[in-house]
Amino acid sequence: MKISVKNNPDHSLINKGLVVFLCATPWFFVTLEDWSSGILIVGFLLCSIVHFLPHAAYPILHRQAEKQRLGVMVAFVVPSLLITLAGLARQDLDGSMIDSSMRFVVAIPIFMFVLRHRMRVSHWLYGACIVSLWLTFLNIVFFPQPERWGAGRLATAFSDPLVLGYSSLLFAAAALASLFWMPSTSRWWTGFKISAAMLGAYLSIRTGSRTGWLALPLLLLMFTVVHRQHRLERGVKIAAALGGVVVMLVAVGVWKYVPSVSTRIQEMVAGILSYSLHGMAPDTSTGLRITFLRMAWVLLSQSPWDALVGLGETFARTSPMPEVVRAFASPFAIHMAFSSGFHNEIVTVAVGSGVLAGLSMGGLFIYPASVFFHYLRSPDWETRACAHLGMIVVVCFGISSLSTEVFGLKHTVSFYALILALLLGACIGRNHHSNR
Repeated sequence: MKISVKNNPDHSLINKGLVVFLCATPWFFVTLEDWSSGILIVGFLLCSIVHFLPHAAYPILHRQAEKQRLGVMVAFVVPSLLITLAGLARQDLDGSMIDSSMRFVVAIPIFMFVLRHRMRVSHWLYGACIVSLWLTFLNIVFFPQPERWGAGRLATAFSDPLVLGYSSLLFAAAALASLFWMPSTSRWWTGFKISAAMLGAYLSIRTGSRTGWLALPLLLLMFTVVHRQHRLERGVKIAAALGGVVVMLVAVGVWKYVPSVSTRIQEMVAGILSYSLHGMAPDTSTGLRITFLRMAWVLLSQSPWDALVGLGETFARTSPMPEVVRAFASPFAIHMAFSSGFHNEIVTVAVGSGVLAGLSMGGLFIYPASVFFHYLRSPDWETRACAHLGMIVVVCFGISSLSTEVFGLKHTVSFYALILALLLGACIGRNHHSNR
């Protein structure tokens, strides 16, 4: 006879300890290089072991929740499958090409563990996001940081300004969201959350990166629309309104009094307006990104076969570029695209493994976002808290993926896969009828 975890305090303690361990992922995300990858791998092993221990009966989910569970597993598996099939079709399958996508497969046992045991993760994850900002700041203050990306652009020992920029915004948004979805009983803790949010904005500005900035107004607009007619407590509505005003005032102040921000935005706008589709394209930050998109279109449109299976590992590409590409892309732009990626997650995967593989990577943003959006107004407090944090993570990573490869680095893809597994499992697992 199987022993229920509800009647076995030892197993319950093990489960809670495992959740706390997994939720520590944000702590050293950009300060310890193998931190998130290590937690993902160890979490995979531990959750797989716990799966075979005597545990609580599998919950009978509501019909829609069961479809969502299957949808998550499909979304996590399909990218690796398509990339593998494309490599086999080209006869040059490289294990490094599925390294990133396989981390979502590795995260499935974690997703099923949280779902099966209906674990609460919001309290720990919100707290970890808040603490991580201060740990990052202390690391930058007390340990010398490299200046490989130009003087004045903040980074850490292994995390570039782009990653540090959008991750700081993500954690800052989580700190603000925690004021509404994880109420504090202590004024000190509330002040700590507010100071962490301000610190996250400061760190992002110091990186000089524009990657992910668009996520904040999109999130604010989305949450405003969702809760426009929702019966929230009066205090929460007042706090949200005041928070919106403060955010607008801070944005105006940053634009006016922080030269690095206004300069970067003006450069982006000028780069878009001045970009010409005739002649050699400029090698500016914005110009290069537009050029990369044009290069990808030319390469994938050469033949249906190239569009279906891609060109393979771009880092190893030695064949000459088509004349039409060399007519508008400088040697520097071509070298950068094939050595550092096309600065767009979906496009980079599509060039390497085909359009279908690229779209499947896009599904890792779209499908989780649809699940989280469904639960933003859930009557269950834990589900609602997880859904809001999940939407913050997906939107911040999704917007950032438009101008950089968010899955190209092991620590970023491990972080995203693990956080998705925890939050999706928590949201879906709480929508059940009973136990089998």
